[in-house]
Amino acid sequence: MYEKSRKPSQKSLWALDYLNLFLADVRDGVGPYLAIYLKASENWNPANIGIAMSASTIATVIAQTPTGALVDRLRQKRMLIVLAAAIVGVAEQRYELSF
Repeated sequence: MYEKSRKPSQKSLWALDYLNLFLADVRDGVGPYLAIYLKASENWNPANIGIAMSASTIATVIAQTPTGALVDRLRQKRMLIVLAAAIVGVAEQRYELSF
């Protein structure tokens, strides 16, 4: 009835630390790039750029709870990471091709 409490390995904890570091780097690098892109290419004013970035932050906060619940239920967490990375890669490739 009760699951055995297993302690994660040190290797697993290091992998999680590195994953969080690189994902935070990607997330934090997008904001300034987006602001410069919207100003230079799309001629947005600073107020509209701020609204767009705030909307993105609010959407992220709203999505975190259900996404966290999904991750907690899934057993294939590594596959979820691979799938998310593939989606980001494909989206970036399509974005670069549009220029």
